[in-house]
Amino acid sequence: MNERVTRIRLPRSLPVCRFGGRTSAVLSGDPEFDARVCATGEPAEVAGLLTAEVRRLLVRLVPAGLVELAGHDLLWRGRASVRGTAERLAEALGSLPADRTGRLLAQVRDEPLEPVRRNCAELLASSPESPEALIGVLLEDPAMELRILGASLAGRDDPAAIQVWRESLAGCDPAIRRRALLLLAGRGRDDLVPDLVAMLPEADPGASRLLAEVLTDLDHPDCAEALLELLRHPSAEVAVAAARGLGRHGDVEVIEPLLSRRGPTELRAACRRAVRRIQARIPGAGPGQLSRVRGGGLSEVEAGRLTLSSS
Repeated sequence: MNERVTRIRLPRSLPVCRFGGRTSAVLSGDPEFDARVCATGEPAEVAGLLTAEVRRLLVRLVPAGLVELAGHDLLWRGRASVRGTAERLAEALGSLPADRTGRLLAQVRDEPLEPVRRNCAELLASSPESPEALIGVLLEDPAMELRILGASLAGRDDPAAIQVWRESLAGCDPAIRRRALLLLAGRGRDDLVPDLVAMLPEADPGASRLLAEVLTDLDHPDCAEALLELLRHPSAEVAVAAARGLGRHGDVEVIEPLLSRRGPTELRAACRRAVRRIQARIPGAGPGQLSRVRGGGLSEVEAGRLTLSSS
């Protein structure tokens, strides 16, 4: 086999990385490429290089040898008969933006495969140099999952982001709703509580658990009622999350439903902890005192603690 090292000069310096070999440290998001080409290097640097054209050329080259990038040089270690393909690869790489941020942003904007766009967007969003332009690109992406990522990066009052949140929460795709809830967690979006509450009838168990966790972190008068409904969910995991939320949001009126909830040991323990938290927070539900709740009859709260219902 006619193999040698060919050095091709690049028009600009590119990050050190390698394509070929047996162990891949970086995945592009393109399943066909990732199955055929092993890539090593710093993930954000490599991902920004892997445009559709670069991937196509590497798939042709790598079975015949090894490609290395080092500064201004592309090193081709393989058959001389495919040197022309290596030169076209150098041209494709040389046409990319000069900086990593620019390369990743171009990938998010121009790449046809959604998993590749998502991979580059997540790498760029987690970078301290994430550009403001990324938000606009993501909010216009055809994939809802990427629009949700854009909404999570946008300002609270961005109308396009608000619309994305509402569409994702109202949509029929359970995976999209779960993704939206994951990214909403801890963001204090009280303005979206009506949209969150509207999810209750159709949410699957995974989304319902996340919904309870999101509602727990918010400060809105409708949170307690929604959490009380989730406490009745047949899934113990959902009910545990709802009980934790009721410990924060509930008043004396939720003590009886908490203590009457039956289920596994973990759920009953979560309900008791929620009651203790309410009693510590609300003077009228404290030890040795009587609390008025909706419903009929007297209910035991804990030993020596009663709740008196209003008739």
